[in-house]
Amino acid sequence: MPESPSFRRLITELPQNSDGIYYRDNIGNISTSAVFQSSPESPKIVVLDTRYPLYGGWKISFYLGYNVPTEDLLNFNPVDNTYTLEVDFGIPIRDLWAQDMTIKIILPEGTTDISVDAPFNVQQSRTKRFTYLDSPILDGRNVIVLQKENIVDLHNKKFKVSFKFRKILMLHEPFLLIGAWFALFLSCIIFVRLYGAGTSKDMQERSLKKNE
Repeated sequence: MPESPSFRRLITELPQNSDGIYYRDNIGNISTSAVFQSSPESPKIVVLDTRYPLYGGWKISFYLGYNVPTEDLLNFNPVDNTYTLEVDFGIPIRDLWAQDMTIKIILPEGTTDISVDAPFNVQQSRTKRFTYLDSPILDGRNVIVLQKENIVDLHNKKFKVSFKFRKILMLHEPFLLIGAWFALFLSCIIFVRLYGAGTSKDMQERSLKKNE
């Protein structure tokens, strides 16, 4: 039987401790997928079936996401107070190459002394990102953008992103919330005191006039 000129199955290798795996497209969740793991120490194999067979020149768009524990990827050196993030650069799908690949690493707000160590030449750029409760005082979150063309299996190597981060900055957003609620309650108390005092005085004057 001749081989078909189309395909619809992709096989992906994910980290052994990955969870919360999802596979979807613009329509919604794609249920034609399965996850296998031969042992707790081995990587998880995710089998992805596309919604329809793909022929040469056809295109498809989908999202594959998962969560990994921070301690598996992030190391801390107490000597120089440096964090090092170590992740794979290549794509996790077998027998697939990428014509253009872009990786974005969004670091916590307030990071400094950022450096990137890649095993090959990549185009690097940096941008800023502001999300909820981010403050212009800390200048937003640093975003590291890495770009490279013609990615194959040989590029499945780890790269490192090192940075410094003061743990005290983790209290920045909780203090903003506490300060906002405190200011709101204080404003309500002042408003009630001022408005309530004027209202009770008017009511007393009206009751005196009625009694007269």
